[in-house]
Amino acid sequence: MPYWDSVLDQRLPNPVHSVLWSNELLGGAWPGEVNGGAFRGWLLENRTRFVRRNVGQRSSPMNDSEVSGAMNAADISDILSYTVAQEGCPVARSWRAVEFIHGKPHNYVGGDMVLTASSANDPVFYLHHSFVDLIWETWRLRRQTRSARETTYPPDNRFCSATAHYSYAPMRPFGNLVNTDGLSNHYTDIFYTYSNRLSCSASNPNCQSKYLFCDLSHGWPQCASKIVVGGNCTGFVRGEDCCYNGRCVNNICVWNANNFGTRPRLLTVPGTRIRPFSLAISPVRSSISRASKDCFNENECCSIWADNGYCTRNPSYMTTSCKASCGSCRPLYDLNTECIDRSSSCPATTEGCQSRSDWMKENCRQSCSFCNQTRLQACTATSTSIPSRTTTSPLPQQQTSATSKLQVMSCTDYHFCCAFWSTQNRCTGGQSIQQACPMSCNVCTANISSSNTDCQDFHPLCEAWANSRLCDTRQDYMWENCKWSCRKCDLLRPSSRAAACESIRRPLFRTVLRQPNASENEYVTAEEPQTPTTTTLSSY
Repeated sequence: MPYWDSVLDQRLPNPVHSVLWSNELLGGAWPGEVNGGAFRGWLLENRTRFVRRNVGQRSSPMNDSEVSGAMNAADISDILSYTVAQEGCPVARSWRAVEFIHGKPHNYVGGDMVLTASSANDPVFYLHHSFVDLIWETWRLRRQTRSARETTYPPDNRFCSATAHYSYAPMRPFGNLVNTDGLSNHYTDIFYTYSNRLSCSASNPNCQSKYLFCDLSHGWPQCASKIVVGGNCTGFVRGEDCCYNGRCVNNICVWNANNFGTRPRLLTVPGTRIRPFSLAISPVRSSISRASKDCFNENECCSIWADNGYCTRNPSYMTTSCKASCGSCRPLYDLNTECIDRSSSCPATTEGCQSRSDWMKENCRQSCSFCNQTRLQACTATSTSIPSRTTTSPLPQQQTSATSKLQVMSCTDYHFCCAFWSTQNRCTGGQSIQQACPMSCNVCTANISSSNTDCQDFHPLCEAWANSRLCDTRQDYMWENCKWSCRKCDLLRPSSRAAACESIRRPLFRTVLRQPNASENEYVTAEEPQTPTTTTLSSY
């Protein structure tokens, strides 16, 4: 079975410069529709346009530690972790889970690969998922007996996963199959096998492909993708043949002397268009075209988030928790009707409505008497964070100029030290700290819907920001509002927070915070000017 071991690209100084994305192989190195390589002119299933990619604009390929961590997981609950568990799930989330690490290459390739509804249109999807299956199959061979491979499955628990993932739930859209049928040994016994991942050594630096080389400069020898001409070849100092059809000069791959005036042979015929497989087996019906009785959103704000573009900005959350609004499935009900029961199994008691309240507010609005407030009213009082922090009154009006007044939609602290500073009586230090720490400084009224002791993300983009390494570059906001994604749950302990904050003598608040109508996304992602004009705490 062919597979894309994306770790081979991750070992380069810049994975985007891998020969894999050149026109001799997969093409699509430039943002937009794929017009080069083996799959140029590859149409979407609905035949409206060509497949799109945006390689390297966010996230990254898998890395060595992630793959080895999954392959060496001690228990099936580690490798098949519940990824969207709710409060009450008895199984701890495992970041080794294949579902978590497999999402990175989806976001890394970008374009159509980002969304569940469109990712399978790109042939890279199948090469990537074959590698995911290789990781899973390797773990099975290492950790399970032959009989256990076909029977062991994470327990069914409504607090841990949607019912569609239960062991004996139908494996849609595959007819009479159920989920546990995917554990069968027949797949690798009869239909396919995987070749071993490629390796090399100092004595045998051969990676068995002209598109790969043996990296001898970074610890133990290991195979890596070759780099295209013009790409970054920094760090390969032991004579490696790291450039495809070129050589490394001043840390840049340049053409070999005997290659001037020539161009690499393309694997596709110039001027022709490859016929997509989906057209060759016409007619093909997408599973999304069929209405599903299990197509529900998990939160009443899903439609609002979808309208604001979060299906593409934070697909890992949205396409699993907001399936109906993101088009991952087609519901039996009308998404535009405000006050109905979308589920046929809504509870008849108050206690039942209070259980899984987020789900009930979305799918049992009539039975549970949640129609007194529209979804728009419920979800736009704040920036619709997850879980929500609901503002019950706006920020107080200050007698200052418009340019110095904080304009945000939520009662949110913008620095992880806000709670600590408030205990040090620093909220009286001027308008800057009150604007940056409105919740801790009590200049707005907030109703926190979850316990302050819970380690959670409070914005739907947290995971996407974390994948873009903003936990390191935007610690102020991220460590406060994206603790789970940034692995900063220790800051919930007052002693840990105090230790982290005592060393910050003159904290700076970014100028974006002071712009009219600044959103959390603008605050976290916007670049600061070259000459900082940030504001310090005036009392320091």
